Amino acid sequence: MQSYSMHKGYFILVLSAIIWGMEAILVKLCYSSGFSVTALLSLRYAVSLPVFALILKKQGQPLLPPLELLKPLLLLALNVLAGVVMLYLAIALLPATLAILFFYAYPSFTSLFHFLLKRGSLGALRLVALAVSAGGLILLYWSSNAGLSFWGVVCALLSALLQAGKLFQTDRLLPRISAASLNLFTALTTTLAVGLFFMVQGIFGSQGFGLSAISNIGWLYMLALGMFVTVFGNLFMTLGIKYVGAVDTSLILLLEPLATAALAFWIFGDRLSLWQLIGGVLILLAVALPAVAGFKNAIGDFTKTHYC
Repeated sequence: MQSYSMHKGYFILVLSAIIWGMEAILVKLCYSSGFSVTALLSLRYAVSLPVFALILKKQGQPLLPPLELLKPLLLLALNVLAGVVMLYLAIALLPATLAILFFYAYPSFTSLFHFLLKRGSLGALRLVALAVSAGGLILLYWSSNAGLSFWGVVCALLSALLQAGKLFQTDRLLPRISAASLNLFTALTTTLAVGLFFMVQGIFGSQGFGLSAISNIGWLYMLALGMFVTVFGNLFMTLGIKYVGAVDTSLILLLEPLATAALAFWIFGDRLSLWQLIGGVLILLAVALPAVAGFKNAIGDFTKTHYC
């Protein structure tokens, strides 16, 4: 049964990775259609709220979380808010593929958090993966330094650090709250926080709300981002954490930058130089090494359980 759950978790995470691979592309398309960072963030999460609420209603669960979980949920929501703002700024300042590749330092940060917070052994394979990931990040930055936004890289790496923390916070909360309840709470708090800032900016800023500058196709991009990526990307990732844990979740999502790179090439014509490609491959290799090993172990356990 445990091996079946891990199998299921890997499949769910593959779907999550592909969905999240669309995020940077849709964000770029929203920016080019007239959205600002604050407008996009507040509206994206706002449109996801009814979907999360409907899922909870169908499951017969309360919309409000237990009071004893309020403090850890607020800490998680703060992390999610800071992380998504950093990522959106990175996508605004960098090509979509490079932003996501730098963001993919988060599996390395997740492994380090595992070592520091849980005092668990990383093992030889994860240590090698950390070294390879560090080398890939250095090479990626060095090969892109001439025309690259330094602050874009900083935002992407900060977002990666916050994402690693989010995975551990989620892993601790899931035994006590459903995935839909957790995602509804973080979406609601993000909507309120960014929406308040957007309202103040629109009322007192010189450019107003700026909604009239958004094209019709831009609204469709935002709806796809909010209704599809926010809802199903978060739900599948949260369920994946439940089945395989925070570390393996961060490692199995290597399909995300591949999906982003393919879409960025097709839609924007983004190309990576040879050294950028090598740096990106090293980062993904660092992600893949422990994930493949974990997947082989799960296959072996499944075979022993069902055929022995």
